[in-house]
Amino acid sequence: MPAATLSITYDRWPPADRALWEAACQPGDFLECGPASHLRERSRRTLIFGYSRWLRFVERTAPAALAEAPAARITPERLKAYTAEQSLTLSPSTVWNDIKAVYDMIRFMVPEQDWTWIKKIKARLEHRARAVTHQVPLVDSGLLCTATASPYTCGWNSAIAVRRLAHSKVVLVSQAIPSAAFSIAQ
Repeated sequence: MPAATLSITYDRWPPADRALWEAACQPGDFLECGPASHLRERSRRTLIFGYSRWLRFVERTAPAALAEAPAARITPERLKAYTAEQSLTLSPSTVWNDIKAVYDMIRFMVPEQDWTWIKKIKARLEHRARAVTHQVPLVDSGLLCTATASPYTCGWNSAIAVRRLAHSKVVLVSQAIPSAAFSIAQ
């Protein structure tokens, strides 16, 4: 049995989505260009990929919704179900990136609507993605400094570690890690 397809190709997007995206990318002067016209091709491809994953989810779970306007199709319930399903198999940063793509796409395609509610979800997912355990080894004359972060044990602070290099040069290394989780092991 073949693996499930995680996204749909651009040519299979609903016509309304394609038309809105193409209008959003229209070049022109600063008064007539589309809201996504400033994006580079790589950024556009990234957004298309993430949004295609969202459309595939909708196609699998509520196929009739593909006939709806994109703004009507993105509901809090659907986005919550999408995020929950993705969280079962994908890393927190992938889930965040895909929701970021959905948010960016819809705000470019339907800029007149308020998408603050998606932005808040995206921000929570970003925090979760950044809070996943980080280990930053710093080696200094036999000392190993490791910073471990857990999103469930402490809040985020900025921690600065000093690392001495050859010839007595000092370099500051900064990483967003919880200062309470910073430890030095020998």
